[in-house]
Amino acid sequence: MDLFEEARKLADEDRQRDYGDPGHMWLVVSEGWKLIFGFGVNRKTCIMAMMWLKMARQLVKPKKDNIDDLAGYLMILQRMEETDEQTIQGSVDTEGD
Repeated sequence: MDLFEEARKLADEDRQRDYGDPGHMWLVVSEGWKLIFGFGVNRKTCIMAMMWLKMARQLVKPKKDNIDDLAGYLMILQRMEETDEQTIQGSVDTEGD
């Protein structure tokens, strides 16, 4: 299984079974971080922060787990970007209605 197939399996099967929809989970994380930090943090920023954590760990002690998690975070971030783009495009398409 290649890196992105493994990331898809982890995000779409294992983690989704354990924690539910990734979009909702990252919303929960962002709300918690907002309380902790005292300022707003959106779910994409949370994912990028976790990606940096995995990159820092990889710099200190390279492990396959770090790379797998990075691929999964990247995949979820890409899906959020695509969903946002569709939402923006849909609102532009319906403005003239």
